[in-house]
Amino acid sequence: MKNFLFLLIILGCCKTANTQVPSVEVVRQAFANIEQNYYDTTYHSVENWDTTKKEAFIAALSGESPKSIINNVFVSINDPALRYLTPEAFNSFYKEAMSPISIGIGLPELFSVDIDESTKEVIVITPIFGSPAFEAGIFPKDIIRKINGEEVKGKNLHEVTALMRGKLGDIINIKIERNNGFKNFVLEITELEMPLNPFYRTVKYKRQKTGVIWIPQFSAGCSMRVLQILEEMKKKGVKNIILDIRHNPGGLVNEAQAVAGLFIGQKPMAFSQAKNSAIKMLASTTTQRCKLPVTVLVNSGTASVAEALAGVLQYYDRATVFGQRTNGKGLIYSFFTLNDLSTLVIPVGRMQMLDGRDILTSGVEPDVVFDNSQPFALHANYKDDDLLFHVIKHLRFK
Repeated sequence: MKNFLFLLIILGCCKTANTQVPSVEVVRQAFANIEQNYYDTTYHSVENWDTTKKEAFIAALSGESPKSIINNVFVSINDPALRYLTPEAFNSFYKEAMSPISIGIGLPELFSVDIDESTKEVIVITPIFGSPAFEAGIFPKDIIRKINGEEVKGKNLHEVTALMRGKLGDIINIKIERNNGFKNFVLEITELEMPLNPFYRTVKYKRQKTGVIWIPQFSAGCSMRVLQILEEMKKKGVKNIILDIRHNPGGLVNEAQAVAGLFIGQKPMAFSQAKNSAIKMLASTTTQRCKLPVTVLVNSGTASVAEALAGVLQYYDRATVFGQRTNGKGLIYSFFTLNDLSTLVIPVGRMQMLDGRDILTSGVEPDVVFDNSQPFALHANYKDDDLLFHVIKHLRFK
C-alpha cells in the first residue's frame, strides 16, 4: 500500500488578494513550480508534457479559469499526491490539521485521510486523538467507501474531505471497509480541541521510575516542550524514557529533526530523493540532551515524520522499537502559493532511511512486534495499556 509522508513546508508569502491576476500568469507560475519541484521527472503518466503544457496555455488565453486548467493538468498526471487548493480550501485544511481548536469529525485531509496511489482508495491514516472519528472506533488503514451515502472512490481528496465538513451538530454518515467487511459510523461534527503538545507521566515499577512521553503530532514548539519534559524528568530521577508516538500522523519536519537531536545529537537522519534523482540529507538539528535508555512505541497510525523519528533512533541503536509496523508514508510535500492565493501541494521528494529502507513501501518494522487488538487510548492506569505495561515490565534499568 502506498501512502504519503506529510512534512509541512509552506513556501511563498502572504499577499493581498488580487482577483485581477491574469489567468496565464497563474498557469505559468503553476507549471514553473511543478517543473522545478515535482520529484517525478516523468510526470507520472503524461505521454507528452509539452503538449499538455501548450494546451493549458491555450485554455488560459481563451479565458478558462486557472482552477479548471490546473485541475485538468493534475488529472492528466494522475498522481493523487498532487493537489490544487483554493484559498478557502487551504485555510480549511490548515485549521483542521494544525490549529489547536477546529470544527469537524477528526479526519482532515493529508493528516488523517489520504488517497492510495495504486488503488485510488480513500484511506484513513489515523483519526485525530479524542475526535468523534477516534472515539467511534475508526482505525488506521480503514478504507472509506461512502460519505452520507455517496461513493467516494474516484473523487479527489478535497472533494472527499469537503463531504465531511459542515456546521456544529451536523451528522456525517461514513461507511468503512475493514478486513473485507463493512462498518457504518454516525458522527456528529463537534468543536475539537486538538492535543498538539507533548505531555508526560512518570511510572514507578519495581522501585524504578520510567518517564513516558506521548507526542500526539509534531507541531510548532514540540521539541522545546520535549526538552522541558526531559529536564523535569531528570529532576524526578527517572531511569528510562518511553517515547509513545502511536497515532502520531506526523507534522513539521524541523520539529521531528529537533526531537531526534535531543536523543542522538546532530547526525544524519534520512535521505530524500528529489528532482532529477538528487539526494538530499535530512539531519537531526539539536544537541543531545538525554542519554537514558529509550524505548519507542509505534502502531499503524504512526506516520510520516513520526516514522522517521522511530527509524533513526532504531538505526543508531539508540532505542528499541515496540508495537506494530508503521503506516508507510514516504513522500515529502511542499506547499506553493500562487499569485491568486491558491496553493499547489507538490511531492518534492521520496524519503529513505539511512540503511536504505523505503518508508513509502515498507514503513518501519518494530524490533519487537506486539500485535494488539486493543484500540489505542490514553489510560489513567498504565496497566490498562497492554503494550505500555508489557514494555515497562521488561525494561532494563541502568
